[in-house]
Amino acid sequence: MEFRIKVFTRKIVCCLFCIVFAGAVFQYPAYAADSSKVVYQVDEDYPPLTYTNGNYIYGFDPDLTNLIFNTADYKVEHSYDKWELVYKRLVEGEIDTAGIIAVTEARKKEVLYTDNIFNSSISVYTRAGYRDISLKDLKTLKVGVGKGYYSEGVLKEKVGSTNYGAYEDLSEAITDLESGKLDAIFENEQLIDTLLISLKMKGSIVSKLEHLYPREYAYAVSKNRPDLVEYMNKRIRQLKRSGVFEAVYTKYYYTHSDYYKRNLLIKIIVIVAVAVTTVTALILLLRFYITLLKKRLAVNYNKLSIANDELTATHEELQAQFEEIQAQYEEIEASKIALEKSEERYRLVAEGANDGLWDWDLTTDTVFLSEKWAKRMGYQEPDIHDFLSKWAQDILKEDQDKIREYYQTCEQENSQNFDVEYRLLTNQNQLIWILLKAKVLRDAEGKAIRMAGSITDITDTKEHEEKIFRLAYYDFLTNIPNRIMLNDKLERILKERNQNVYTALYYIDLDNFKHINDTLGHDYGDVLLKLVAKELETLRVNDYSVYRAGGDEFVALIENITARDEIVLWADRIHSLICHHWMLGDCEVYVSASIGVTVIPDDGQEYQKILRNADTAMYTAKEAGRSNYKFFSEEMLSEVTIRTEMEADLRKALERGEFRLYYQPCIRMSDGKVIGMEALIRWFHQKKGLISPAEFIPIAEETGLIKQIGRWVLEEACRQSRTWQEQGPYGIPIAVNVSKIQLEDEDFVTDLASLLEVAGIDPRYLQIEITESCIIKSIEVSVEKLREIRKMGIHILLDDFGTGYSSLYYLQNLPIDVVKIDKSFVDSIAVKARNTLIIDDIISIAHKSEMTVIAEGVETEDQFNYLMDEDCDAMQGYYRCKPLPREEVEKWISHYLKGNL
Repeated sequence: MEFRIKVFTRKIVCCLFCIVFAGAVFQYPAYAADSSKVVYQVDEDYPPLTYTNGNYIYGFDPDLTNLIFNTADYKVEHSYDKWELVYKRLVEGEIDTAGIIAVTEARKKEVLYTDNIFNSSISVYTRAGYRDISLKDLKTLKVGVGKGYYSEGVLKEKVGSTNYGAYEDLSEAITDLESGKLDAIFENEQLIDTLLISLKMKGSIVSKLEHLYPREYAYAVSKNRPDLVEYMNKRIRQLKRSGVFEAVYTKYYYTHSDYYKRNLLIKIIVIVAVAVTTVTALILLLRFYITLLKKRLAVNYNKLSIANDELTATHEELQAQFEEIQAQYEEIEASKIALEKSEERYRLVAEGANDGLWDWDLTTDTVFLSEKWAKRMGYQEPDIHDFLSKWAQDILKEDQDKIREYYQTCEQENSQNFDVEYRLLTNQNQLIWILLKAKVLRDAEGKAIRMAGSITDITDTKEHEEKIFRLAYYDFLTNIPNRIMLNDKLERILKERNQNVYTALYYIDLDNFKHINDTLGHDYGDVLLKLVAKELETLRVNDYSVYRAGGDEFVALIENITARDEIVLWADRIHSLICHHWMLGDCEVYVSASIGVTVIPDDGQEYQKILRNADTAMYTAKEAGRSNYKFFSEEMLSEVTIRTEMEADLRKALERGEFRLYYQPCIRMSDGKVIGMEALIRWFHQKKGLISPAEFIPIAEETGLIKQIGRWVLEEACRQSRTWQEQGPYGIPIAVNVSKIQLEDEDFVTDLASLLEVAGIDPRYLQIEITESCIIKSIEVSVEKLREIRKMGIHILLDDFGTGYSSLYYLQNLPIDVVKIDKSFVDSIAVKARNTLIIDDIISIAHKSEMTVIAEGVETEDQFNYLMDEDCDAMQGYYRCKPLPREEVEKWISHYLKGNL
């Protein structure tokens, strides 16, 4: 169809050509007399407008030009050249027309234009698969454009792109785009589409932005030939009216032409019309056929209805005869069916049920057992003789007495039911749990003569109950009884207690278990808990049991103790079981335990109170230095109450602003200059008054409140240091004590740097004091943190040196700047001979390690003079100044500097 339309179209075009040429000859006779020359020069290659092949030029532009200029009117001289040269010659009047070009305001000033020939737009082309782009992106992309074409001006002036390449031959631009030398081409879409088709690159190069900057296209005419404009406009209008223009346009721009669109529309209309007509005809034909079928069906229906009535009558007659015969058959077979049904029902019940059925004739000692259970028990036949002796052999010995007693009870009480659970061995030597249920039949004298009932395998139920019991009453990790079973055991002991014996409860808590978890990991902690549980179970004797109370806490319970001395002996044995070195995989750790001991009934009549008292005694053992045991006493409760109240007040102390910082000067011994201050915290309770740090600091460390309190001390010390720096004479460093809890905090170093930045002080005006206990447990991590702190410019002071684990290792390997000799060594100056003191050794070793030495607690002149003789660098103590509030220490420094002290 499409081929015929094209042939028809070509015939029409040829006819139109002839009509137009004929009309042109007779319509413009005036020009024939004055035939003149028209110099026509175009761009050498701008498809589909112009193509060149040697000296031959063709395309839409030359073909339309030949139609416009009648040979009787004008003689057209054809030529081509590069576009820039063509346009220059047009402007200078060397040629008469440059063919069809884009109409721009700038060109209107230089040349004349005919009426609009057609409209065209610019598109942006990229490689297929290239990312989406916008016009703004063209400023940064490598863009190709036709040299001297109006698109170059649009790209430069309207888009604002300067990063482009102008091509005289746009085929080269397409090649560069495909190879990646260009990112995009900005050019007339008809021109590029034509080139892409000719280069067979339509699919690999695609348009990303279309129909940009639409522009009219018309013939450009030299201003020297205005006569041509009128002539050409008339001819163009004539060609458009006749359809010749559309035929030429369709030849080169077929799919874009109005002619193509009209033909396409006509095709669609014709197809739709034919389809509608066909459907309408089919509908009418179907309606006629359906009407005809209805008539035929009506006739056939009447015939079938008559036949159906006849068949129905025949069927009813036959049915009556059949029912009569059926009734006779059922009467004959009734008794036989009833008997078979009864037998089948019993067999199905006996063999199809999961439970077994049994019937025991006690007079003959014969049992009928359903076939499935008979085979399971190893019997060849369901009827079993001498059942009692055989049954007894299968029952587990531990359960035989229970069954015998239950049977005797049933006999004595004349019971009608016999229900019992027991264990027996099957023929496969499998131990199973059995639930035996039976109805007891008795004779006139009340003697049992028969039992009948069911037998059920309840092994799964028993195993499930056992699992639930272990989940509820046993610890899943250590596999020993848990706190719930302990509570039940204590309740039973309290109910059944004997006044002549004791029960001892040992509440065991592993010391430093958290440290093992934190340093080695929870897997190692779990291994330790299992080993401790296993070790505690080795003491298992009569009346001894062990439980896991939770976490790292265990409870050992010993009943029926007749002498209190035994309670102490058991405490020693339990303590020694735990306090030793343990191998956790490839790690060896030392573990100790704190134990609280309570005695029943002396320490309570309720299990909650007994456990609470044991817990109290255990915590008292921990406070007493750990790795020991304590017996509960009423005084412990008051201590715990006081401690609890102090912990609660301590939590509110920061909010209430009850903490104060006191400052004690550090004085250089050589010249008496104040070289630093130690910040010491004081708690002024709103009701209890001043509370010693020795009382509340241990509680703060144990509860973790030391982190908040320590941060407050650091903030206050930094703030005071800034104030003293601004005042001038007091620009001296302040030393702050840091606990092991603070140092173990992962964010401590970061928080310290943040505090310095917020306070705006030089790090050398803040010093950190640590004790040996801060670093002994995790020395590698602590040393790394201390090095980071030291890199910030903060000096590290080792406080209370000589009282803990002191050794040369710390002086030689720790990143510390100052060693502070503990007050206990200074106090010994007055009571020991000089040759027995080790202060001089400490000072000598520290100086060799290039560390400063400060003596703490200097209170007498003799102590001061001794330290001077031993070249001690500095001192703190009441001999010069006790710890004072900020206002008082400022006054003291003022007097001290003036020499009034």
